[in-house]
Amino acid sequence: MTRTSEKPNRNLANNFQLPSKRLTAKTKVVINDTSNLNDGLTNDNRFLNLPNDVNDDGEASRNQAPIRKPPPIMLKRQENFTAQLKYINDNFGPVVAKSGGIFIKLYAKDPEEHAKLTSFLKEKQMEYYVIVPKWERPIKVVIRNLPRDIRPQKIKGFLENFHNLKVDKVVQLIKLRTKRPLPLFQVILPNEDQNKKIWDIENVCYMKVEIQRFQRRTGALKCFNCNHHHHAAAACQLSPRCLKCGDPTSTCNAQKILN
Repeated sequence: MTRTSEKPNRNLANNFQLPSKRLTAKTKVVINDTSNLNDGLTNDNRFLNLPNDVNDDGEASRNQAPIRKPPPIMLKRQENFTAQLKYINDNFGPVVAKSGGIFIKLYAKDPEEHAKLTSFLKEKQMEYYVIVPKWERPIKVVIRNLPRDIRPQKIKGFLENFHNLKVDKVVQLIKLRTKRPLPLFQVILPNEDQNKKIWDIENVCYMKVEIQRFQRRTGALKCFNCNHHHHAAAACQLSPRCLKCGDPTSTCNAQKILN
């Protein structure tokens, strides 16, 4: 009597053939073995060699005040601008200069050098204008809910005496077309720490008020001295220019000539 071993049919109905046991990989399950979990991991940190923002005493540098770079000084470019820049570098010192249309942008390293450079240009009677940096711009607010007929001088005195603020100017806003005074008063203060509490004030002239940020009209800022854009007349050292006739005067003389 002979034995016949029947091999299992490894061909399934969907024509899929199972691999033989010799070619099948054997899996080994290890329970609670965490010794070799991080063997295949690498710690390649490409930012490892970067300098650390820590002081010598171990304190993080986030407490240090950031260096404020002043905006450029816009020097009016002359025809022989090379000699103009050479004169500045020889008499004041090396200054970084870049082209800016009809102007030359002069960059200072810090606010102290910026102030010295503007004084030098003003002393040598060179035409320029300065873009006032944000940290030096005055605080401008609008006071609402006050009577229309109250005097601005009274508001200024109350803010100075009662709230101990340093106020430059208080003006009453008017409607553009009718020129009618509005119950809105603009207050301009120097950008100092003691004046920043203006935002917390709720009482002006013993009346409950609302303090809002002053929003000027949209559009480019225009100088009333030279009639160029992007700066104010207070920071302008350019020659005056009339917008109507083009003469080097701040007021128009065309009407006087016609008369």
